Amino acid sequence: MSIISEFLNSTEMRALDVIIITVISSLIFWLMTGLLSKLGRLIRSFITRIYKHLNYLFRKYVLFKISTEDLFAYSKRISNGENLKWYEKRAFDKFNNRFKEETKRIKTFEK
Repeated sequence: MSIISEFLNSTEMRALDVIIITVISSLIFWLMTGLLSKLGRLIRSFITRIYKHLNYLFRKYVLFKISTEDLFAYSKRISNGENLKWYEKRAFDKFNNRFKEETKRIKTFEK
């Protein structure tokens, strides 16, 4: 350690020493920025995946909004005679009520 501190604190430095220190420090900086950017991308993708999953869960279990895939799955389960869970039934009923209102509204415009 004392060799390094003597080298860095010495008043006389050769041009070769300066070049070596510059190259080593630039390599270290280049590696650190590369690693930090990769780490940042990983963290960002992880956060976006968590956000999308939480948004899906919130829409499904709190707002009772269903996606098209869920709608087809629920319809298939109902046609097979299976029972829906309480949150699925509530979301499916909410969709059916909205669907009936929209079809009534369209029929009144056709007349």
